[in-house]
Amino acid sequence: MPRRLPVRPAKVFGNFFVLIVLCLMSTIYYTNVFIVWAPRASCKYWFHFLTKIHLLADNRVVALLIFYNILFVMLVWSFFQSMTTDPGQVPVFWGFHLGDNENKRRRYCLMCNVFKPERCHHCSACNRCVLNMDHHCPWINNCIGFWNRKYFILLLIYVLLITYVTAIIMAYDFYCAIVWGFNNKFFSSNDPKLTNNIMIMISFIFNCIVGVLMTAFLKFHIMLGSDNKTTIENLDKLGKPF
Repeated sequence: MPRRLPVRPAKVFGNFFVLIVLCLMSTIYYTNVFIVWAPRASCKYWFHFLTKIHLLADNRVVALLIFYNILFVMLVWSFFQSMTTDPGQVPVFWGFHLGDNENKRRRYCLMCNVFKPERCHHCSACNRCVLNMDHHCPWINNCIGFWNRKYFILLLIYVLLITYVTAIIMAYDFYCAIVWGFNNKFFSSNDPKLTNNIMIMISFIFNCIVGVLMTAFLKFHIMLGSDNKTTIENLDKLGKPF
């Protein structure tokens, strides 16, 4: 029978990574919606980024807010689905059903006390065997495996879309914040724009960094999916055992 193993400290500490992600998501959402976009929904806004053209009016800002909120809801949904969905465990009595031969029982996990199928690996953080294991993601505190890999890919797509949309829309606000900063107001604690401008600058820079990283990360996982491979199998192919 499969052995039930205790939870490793790495799994417990993973909750702090989840908390960090939730805090970052909340901060960026608040900055984009309540500081940058919400004030424009009630008045005309002249967007002077690259060209001096009246680009966004009231109805267009509202449409962008609706679109952004839909993306954000889908991002949160895919995040919690990736985090809470069981990635897959070895079925009970796997390899011992009627018609199973010894070829199915070639691989044995001494930790879980079970025979495991091909592409199944033992995760040292979760302390269990995971079907079709890709990797353990600390940011969702869960393994990426057979049942939640599609949610993980969706999570990467929504993160990429939101970062691109945010960076494009906030470009002019970032420019204004930089100009404001060079006017020697960075340390003016009496200026009511101090907090908002600092949050805009941090949010924009963070979005650009995440956008670049997520582009490469999503491209890598799409390549693996198209070749029907996992990260572990790719590392094995490169001679870097997991």
